[in-house]
Amino acid sequence: MYIPYVECSQFCGGVVQGLNGTIESPGFPHGYPNYANCTWLIITGERNRIQLSFVTLALEEDFDIVSVYDGQPSPGNLKLRLMKKVHPHRLLGPYEVILQ
Repeated sequence: MYIPYVECSQFCGGVVQGLNGTIESPGFPHGYPNYANCTWLIITGERNRIQLSFVTLALEEDFDIVSVYDGQPSPGNLKLRLMKKVHPHRLLGPYEVILQ
């Protein structure tokens, strides 16, 4: 699964492996460079599920996109795309993703 994610350090993206992990920009809650393009790879064992919970998410409308893929980034593998400002109280329902 690939998670493109905007991040504000020189390390843009990475690998998350194991039972739990956190993906966040190292400079959070501060800004990030323009045109940042980051990819995170989440690795889990066979038959394990991945649950993504977006606790805090601020996207600049018309510029920022968070895309979640199950496998290589291609249209057929796209599971979620966020492209607008989201208020934290709205994240509990529609932005909790479980991939099997």
